[in-house]
Order: sequence, then C-alpha cells, then structure tokens
Amino acid sequence: IAQATQTAQSERLRALNLLEVIIDSSEDAIYAKDLQGRYIMFNRAASRFVGKPIEDVLGQNDTVIFPAEQAERVMSSSRRILAENRAITEEEYLDTTAGAGVFLSTKGPLRDEHGKVTGIFGISRDITERKKAEMALQESESRFRALVEQSLAGIYIIQDGCFRYVNPCFAAIFGYSEPAAIIDKVFVAELVSDEDRERVMENIRRCVAREVSDLRYAFKGLRRDGSMVPVEVHGRAFDYRNQPAVIGFVLDASEQVAAEQALQRQAQELVRRNQELESFNRAMVGRELDMVALKRQVNELSRQLGLVPPYHLEFLEGESWPEKD
Repeated sequence: IAQATQTAQSERLRALNLLEVIIDSSEDAIYAKDLQGRYIMFNRAASRFVGKPIEDVLGQNDTVIFPAEQAERVMSSSRRILAENRAITEEEYLDTTAGAGVFLSTKGPLRDEHGKVTGIFGISRDITERKKAEMALQESESRFRALVEQSLAGIYIIQDGCFRYVNPCFAAIFGYSEPAAIIDKVFVAELVSDEDRERVMENIRRCVAREVSDLRYAFKGLRRDGSMVPVEVHGRAFDYRNQPAVIGFVLDASEQVAAEQALQRQAQELVRRNQELESFNRAMVGRELDMVALKRQVNELSRQLGLVPPYHLEFLEGESWPEKD
C-alpha cells in the first residue's frame, strides 16, 4: 500500500511538474485567483504582459496590476463568474507594457477535488494585432462600400446567371427602388431586351469560363416597367465566394445615344442645307450667264444700228465663260 501510494504521489508530482512547465511555456497569460480576487497563480506570459515580477503579483488583486477603471472591470467580471458559476469568453481591453492591448479571455470557476468553488481561473490570449488587422479591413470595406454605394455607375456581381450584388445606381438604371429587389431575385436575362439577350448571355458565359478576361459591350436593357434603356457594360472575371463570377459596372447610355442622334440630325441638316446652297449657287450662276449673254446681244445690236454699246463688258474680254446648262 505504501509503495502504491508513493508511486501515485510520484506520478501526480510529475504531472504537476509537467503542467507547470506547460503553463510557464505558454504564450497566453494563465492565472488563477482565490475567492477574494487575490492571485494564487500567475505565469510568465502574464508577468511579461503587465511588466511586473510574478512574486509582486501573487497575493495581490487587480488594483496592483491595472489602472483603477480597468481593474474594476476585471474584478467585476470575476464576481460575475462566481455569481453565475459558469465559464465565459470575452474580449478585454487592457494596458500592457507594449501599450493598449486586446485580449480574448476565457474565465471560469476554479474547483477543488470535491467540486467546491475555490476561486476562478483565466486564460488570456493577446489578439491586439489581429484586432488591428480586422479594424483595418473593416475600415477598408467601409470606404469601399461607401464608394460603391455612392457611385454614379451601376456596380454588379453576376454568378450563376443571377445578380449576387448590385448598388443603388444599378437598381435605379433598371427602374427598381432598391438593390434588395434585384439581389438573388432577378436573373440577368430578365433585364435584357429580346434582341440582345442571346449575345449578352454568351458574353457572360465566355467571361465566367475565362475565355475572355474583360468585357465591354452595349445592349438595350429592359426596365422593370417594360421600357428600354440603352446601357454600356464593362465586366471582368473573378471569384466570388470561391466560385467563378463576373464583376463590373453599367453606364446609362441614354444621354450618349440622344447626343449621337442629335449629332446625326445636325449632320443630316447640314447636308440638306449644303445641297440647297449648291442649288442656289447654280441658279445664281445661270442667271448671271443669261444676263451677260443678253447684254452682249444688246451691244451687238447697238453696233449694227451705229449706236454706242450701252454695256461695258471689256472686263469679260479674254475670259472663258461656261455655257449655261
């Protein structure tokens, strides 16, 4: 019996020593407190975070480690764990030797071999850099979303023939009050005129299949009320949620088409006016030729009658005048 007891104690001691090595080797802060909130265990990582030796922390509460406001938050969390008798995981914002830090902390009741609560334990992981990266990503996404939402071009994402995303401008171009009325509800073919539908769907298929990397074409769009709207489309193949898709933008070409039609009308009007001017010029030239011929006849008749010719046409001498058509 004595030998078995000694063996069990040795095994337990080795286990405790192993546990101590693991705790002190951890990069996470590991600690334990008694029912009065005094630290009874504080590993090296925790000591490094707060910049205090372990022996200066053991037997003390959080007021020794953190500023008053932060210490009160930590102690309030400990009291809640004891009151609710359950483990919790939460983010804590605490001052460290490296400055303000964010920790993902898991805390729970600490029990003895009889199940009686004797304090609390805690494991806190420094997630400061991860939180900074998340915040930077959120800010970038917010800026991108603000840019897209306020864009004067219609932004879209097409996948499996359906719109997975459109911005407010896209919805407005096709006569919808909000993007939610289109996203995951309207298929691409529904917004294309009959005459252009086959060509548009083929362009999208080729882009999704990576047969082409970029798209740029025009077609007649079909508004919600059935009216037509000329649009210019730009697109590019990309992966959306790990599946092939097309992202791009649509421009309302109504003003451009109207301007082109106005230019065509102006050009036609210029051609018409030029033709009228040419006809007028030809008529004027013909009239002048008739007048010159008539004056010559009068001068010739005057000479035959022995009279002085009334018209001075010396300036026409040597000139070659075309005959009237």
